[in-house]
Amino acid sequence: MSPAVGPQVEVRGLINLNRNFDKAEMKIISRADQEILAGAIILEAEIKESISGNRMEPKSVDTGLFRKTTKHFHKTGKLIAGVRDGVNYGKWLEFGTSRIQPRMHFRNSTSRKKSEILNRISAGLRQELATTRTI
Repeated sequence: MSPAVGPQVEVRGLINLNRNFDKAEMKIISRADQEILAGAIILEAEIKESISGNRMEPKSVDTGLFRKTTKHFHKTGKLIAGVRDGVNYGKWLEFGTSRIQPRMHFRNSTSRKKSEILNRISAGLRQELATTRTI
């Protein structure tokens, strides 16, 4: 038997196309990471305003240590960022105890800023996708 004869197709450039997709993916992930970090910075500022008594929650400033040690964190390239306090009593201020009412600085601030942060991330990704070319 002889091999089947017919039209043959040769595809070229798949390696370059794959590289372009990899570059595009890295740019999109990098932009998402930047926007997530920006969201954490926005949230940190809102929480500090809350701790200072500039929002509806009761003021939680005595020595200023709680406010001063409340900082954002970011794990570069992991798409992870957030805000944490650096004192051992922060959880008692947030959730309350048998003697004090919860202050809810973190929860209320997150609720207030959630839409703004999500919109920022979404807009940044839309912009990056609109400008990223793969071919």
